[in-house]
Amino acid sequence: MIKMEQATIAKLYTLEETIAKDLFEGFTYPWEALPLIRDFIIRLGRSLPEDKYEQVKENVWIAKTATVFPSAYINQPLSMRRRRSASAPLSAAVPLSGKKLWWAIPQN
Repeated sequence: MIKMEQATIAKLYTLEETIAKDLFEGFTYPWEALPLIRDFIIRLGRSLPEDKYEQVKENVWIAKTATVFPSAYINQPLSMRRRRSASAPLSAAVPLSGKKLWWAIPQN
């Protein structure tokens, strides 16, 4: 069983290595940021360079270098970045808060 002090943002993440650093600031535990993820992804998506990302539908941006299989279900909001390397797979897309809110980001 994981103890609460092991589940803190400081223990789980290196904030200097994530685009979500601002999202987690001011919180102790990652789940405290859940209500803010939707708006964070939308703001992030709108700031992405158009030469590297394609907006495939409302609030869904996918890196032009990303591979998306035809069987993939992609719903908004989402920003999918390309892998940094073959050893850095994309994290699993996970439904949050019982809504169809998906977030796929590369793991470091």
